[in-house]
Amino acid sequence: MVHKAHQMGLDKGPKFEELMKVARVSVLSKELSQRVQEDAGHVSDQDVANYYHNNQPAFEEVDLQRIFIPRTKQIAESKDKPAGDDAKKTQEESADAMKKVADGLRTRAAAGEDFDKLQEEGATAADFKGKPPTKLGKVRRTSLPPTQAEVMDLKPGDTSQLITVPNGYLIYKVGEKDTLPLDKVHDEIVSTLRAQRIQDAMQAIQKSATPELNDKYFAEAQPAAPRGKAPADGETVPLAKSPDAGPK
Repeated sequence: MVHKAHQMGLDKGPKFEELMKVARVSVLSKELSQRVQEDAGHVSDQDVANYYHNNQPAFEEVDLQRIFIPRTKQIAESKDKPAGDDAKKTQEESADAMKKVADGLRTRAAAGEDFDKLQEEGATAADFKGKPPTKLGKVRRTSLPPTQAEVMDLKPGDTSQLITVPNGYLIYKVGEKDTLPLDKVHDEIVSTLRAQRIQDAMQAIQKSATPELNDKYFAEAQPAAPRGKAPADGETVPLAKSPDAGPK
């Protein structure tokens, strides 16, 4: 096929040259991306050790307990279910009541009461049928949403303040704390450093160019006039119909 195309002269002329420019850009971009990834993959053991020691909080594990209290009481579906302003008032009263419940449970949790017992009381107060687990086991900072990561800074035995989430409230209690050894997080750190280096390299490359907007490129094209007639001022030129359109 290449030989036949050459015989036909398809490898000559402005169209072919333009296609080759586009192909060259594509190949060079792909080669650059591959080289950046290869260079970023050269992570030494010293790089890993430095990252580990400079980011100790990221490798902490904490044994956490948690209580979830719904924001409002669960309203069963019924024909007598309030609507309109009555529904809004009922919901506000329910939210106020559950906030008081949550505050009370937090005080008792901080005093050392059993989390399973408190969780059951919170669910009962909200007519909540689910049974959220209170024991989360070993948890890392990256496993928690950013708005809840502050609990990782508490000391063992501490109870968090009441944390508000969209559907309710959370109470955490911190248990045993430890730090994962370097050998267990070695591969994780390598992946993190590699991804960060790729991102930094690509951002540096992109910032090295200063794009400029050429308005001439976006010059509005004039619509083609129907054959044998030039459009008058303000006249709309109809779109050409397909040869197969309309009755035969």
